[in-house]
Amino acid sequence: MAERETDIKDLLYGSDLIRDKSAKDSGGAAPGSRGPSGPPATTRPDPVTPGLIPVGGIPGLIPMGNMTAVGLSEIIAGLAPTLTRPVREAPAPKDMGGATPGSQGPGMPDPADQPTEVKIIKIKPKIHNAQNYNLGRLRYIGDVSKYLEDPIAFMANQVWNYDLEKPSDLVYGYELPTPIFNKINEKTAEFLDSAIQRVTDEGSLSEKAYINDYVYLYFIEEVHKYLEGKFTEATVQKIFPKGAASNFSLTLFWINQIFAKNIKIDEKSISFYGTKLPVPSLNVSDPIKAGTFSQREEKTKAIIFASFFFQYLMFSSKEELFVDVYEDLKQSFSKDNNANNVLIQDLKRLSSILQVHLSGKTLVNTNNYHLKNYLTGIKTQSVVGLNEITNDDIKENTYARLVAAQSLKKCKDTKSEKDETSLRLFYKEGNDAILNGALPPGGLGCDKNTVSWPPAKHMLLDHISLEQARQNKTLPYYNLIDSSVKSVIPKENDIAVVNFASSGLTSAAKETIKQFRTLLALDRFGGIEVSANGNPIPDEAGEKVLTDKSLMFRPAPDTSPFKAESWFLYWSFTGQAKGAFDAGDWAPDEYFNKIMTLLKYKSYSPRNGMFSAGYVLTKSRIADDGTGNIIQRIYISDPQFSPDTFKMLSPEGPFSFYDSQIKYGEKYGYQLNQLVTFTEGKYRYLFLSGIESNKDINPDSLFHFMFFPSPTEYSNKIEEIPISLNRLVVPFVDIPPHATFLEVHPLRSVNNKVFMHFQDMSFYADPQKRNIPRAFWQEGWQNSRDYYIENEGLYPESIKDGDVWFKNQPLQKIIIYKVEGEKPTNELDFKEIFEEVDVLAGDRLKLVSIKPNVQYYFATRSVSVTGLKSYLSQVYSVKIVDDGGTVFPVIDVIELESAPIKRKEIKEFTSLFRIEPALLQQAPNPAKNNVGYLSPSTFSDQNETKPLYKIRVTSKKTGRKVDFNLIYKLKKSTNDDNLGDISIVETRKKNILMSYPSAAAQCEKNCSDTFKKCSDECKKDIDTFVVCLNKCGDTLNSCKQNCSDK
Repeated sequence: MAERETDIKDLLYGSDLIRDKSAKDSGGAAPGSRGPSGPPATTRPDPVTPGLIPVGGIPGLIPMGNMTAVGLSEIIAGLAPTLTRPVREAPAPKDMGGATPGSQGPGMPDPADQPTEVKIIKIKPKIHNAQNYNLGRLRYIGDVSKYLEDPIAFMANQVWNYDLEKPSDLVYGYELPTPIFNKINEKTAEFLDSAIQRVTDEGSLSEKAYINDYVYLYFIEEVHKYLEGKFTEATVQKIFPKGAASNFSLTLFWINQIFAKNIKIDEKSISFYGTKLPVPSLNVSDPIKAGTFSQREEKTKAIIFASFFFQYLMFSSKEELFVDVYEDLKQSFSKDNNANNVLIQDLKRLSSILQVHLSGKTLVNTNNYHLKNYLTGIKTQSVVGLNEITNDDIKENTYARLVAAQSLKKCKDTKSEKDETSLRLFYKEGNDAILNGALPPGGLGCDKNTVSWPPAKHMLLDHISLEQARQNKTLPYYNLIDSSVKSVIPKENDIAVVNFASSGLTSAAKETIKQFRTLLALDRFGGIEVSANGNPIPDEAGEKVLTDKSLMFRPAPDTSPFKAESWFLYWSFTGQAKGAFDAGDWAPDEYFNKIMTLLKYKSYSPRNGMFSAGYVLTKSRIADDGTGNIIQRIYISDPQFSPDTFKMLSPEGPFSFYDSQIKYGEKYGYQLNQLVTFTEGKYRYLFLSGIESNKDINPDSLFHFMFFPSPTEYSNKIEEIPISLNRLVVPFVDIPPHATFLEVHPLRSVNNKVFMHFQDMSFYADPQKRNIPRAFWQEGWQNSRDYYIENEGLYPESIKDGDVWFKNQPLQKIIIYKVEGEKPTNELDFKEIFEEVDVLAGDRLKLVSIKPNVQYYFATRSVSVTGLKSYLSQVYSVKIVDDGGTVFPVIDVIELESAPIKRKEIKEFTSLFRIEPALLQQAPNPAKNNVGYLSPSTFSDQNETKPLYKIRVTSKKTGRKVDFNLIYKLKKSTNDDNLGDISIVETRKKNILMSYPSAAAQCEKNCSDTFKKCSDECKKDIDTFVVCLNKCGDTLNSCKQNCSDK
């Protein structure tokens, strides 16, 4: 049997089910139950006799906990001294006008105690699409421990169950569809008979230790099949998937429905010294009243199954065997036509167990639920202050750039012991100085002496302030966090919405609520202290918490910075007001009076109400291993009921937060939470007793579970509920700039100077990758590479060892390197700094002096305003030849042999592109009496028809490809004799920097000029015109021949 025993345990309970052992561990058998061994107990508490009830208890009526004997009327009136929580009356601040907590404050209704009311059942509360909600606070079937937290509430069906007709919904006080619910007794008896018969047929009666398990298992199999037939297998499986845990929860659900069918919660009057007083009771209907014999039998079996297995599953009560109880039922029915005596015996046993379980126990009703999915996203970016300085007029912004660059350089060298709060704070700068609090004596900044500024660990900001666009060009860098606030609180749970939906709010009331929220945030972040005389004192000066000045409101000079009405709400919330929560419309009583509920006692409320106190943006510094601790919390006021009618944000309003308190090169995480308050109700059972009924109490009931809960004591919990994922941000790490594009231009007939012109190499806004051997890396490139890889989330397999990213950055200068003589082999040969160009001063041209007939090689590096160098530009070979006064340049772009530059084959564009030969391909070259200095030439012969180039354009969106086949030809003009042979009409004048007529061309031009003059002279004498003209032609031919000979 060992193998079977193991299987049955796993199937029934699984390894993760927690079962309450309180009854078993109470030091012995529960009162009225059979002991662990021996015959059943023969003594039972006698039923209560109607009429006089003795003080201190009645037979079968057991006071709960350590209560002193008090009159029942006092208990019901809520006056039992041991149950009253001592509270102090918080003294009023001096602007209160003498109002004290619990009294009527300015503009507030009288916070008198509201009477406990029995509510009329109207609409059963529902949670549609429950899978979208966090249900961890609910007493519902999905959490067995919460479902059974209060067994009285469970038996009274004051719990949440899934709707089998719509399994995505939860219903409070749920009952199965009427045809099934009305037959639950009949079906329970049928399934029970089948289970008992199966146990008997399989010979399991000898396995006494597991008989109850077999009955329970076989019974629930029948229930499973029955429900799948009534609904669908998929529906039932969705709520109760087959397995040990499902068997357990499905059985409890079925027991709950049996109780719902056969037990009703009510108030019964009992006599106390001649006075009848109402006492709550769970009334078990009498099976004898059920009708036919079979109906009485079915009802009895159903109730005793529910009672017995409720004890067995919840309290691990294993002293009884159900087959014995079942046999007693059969015998009683055959003898007396009913088994009420057996049923009463089991209900008394249940009552005794409940007494032990609930004695002295404080129960907390946490019923609430909220949306669980992440409702909003966080968009982050690193903003570099110096990049915010426009390039429209670089001279005007030179100072600003230098300041930003100097600030950034200081922050690179920040001492490690300084924490973030010691750095410059965006909201304490210039026009953005909206936070209170005096700056620390050492100042804020990367180079200041302040190591830490504790008030900056918690900041309270008005959502109106974060709605406005801001800019601060003096900060070296900061993180910009864009998000929106979206409440997790359903409207039906929102105390503010429920309490004020019908009446609306005045502007003054909106201001009160906004300040109340501010007080809650101040309290949570340690910004409220209690003085010696008991007055709460807010941190108005910003000594512990920095607060947006717009969140502070001073009604009059020398008064508290918050309105009296806000203080009343705060006192109610924190329990400092007499009676706790006596603050008019803000009290849970008011909320409970306005919601539709099944509750007859507020202790069992299906919803206790929630309230949004605002939002909290948490900031964590992330270590290399991905872990991080929260280092700052930024409170953002809730836009709900915003008093600012002109800048009213919806409850889903956007905001932007500028975080300048970040260290250079550190990674941070940001997460947006909602600051939510949850109302909870604490109560105890003052007494509980099982009493057999009679005609004087209720002729239709068999048994009463009489109980009385203490007055509910409300309290609040504030929690931060995440509404976004944790968004990681890698702060700014300086990226090196692109090299500028170097152009070298000679001067006509000048043998010792050249012009250098610098243009932007890249017109892309995004960083561009280059693969450069590490031997040629410059200082700071490794950090730049690491930053970009982390910030962009690039896959390691897509990155090569030499990959570095460069970006168009504001430059401070351009360094010109030169090598004389031998051709350099690689970048390391460029060591000598030849000249520097002051870009901040607006220079982009440089006239440099060189020696004639000396071979030079020039290259440049750009230097950003923060000191990072670019890669090496293209290398120019420059030589100015002076051959006996004839000066001509020899300029070319070369590639270094050991580190050839791989020219980029792909370029990106948005809508337009232009392709034309490079300047050195189309510039006039006198030495060649043609254009171009590069070989091979871009231009094809005049008779060539085959394209030399293919340009393929690919759409990023659709992937479609279009090919352009290009051929370049020189188009020479022959219409003007004044134009040289190499005059190209297609070349625009602005693109021709300089041109050189060749000696032969000039000679031929002189010959043509001479011929023209000669022919003009011939026209003067018509008689000799032909002979004269022939002589001119001969002279012209002779002249041209002489030109060719030269």
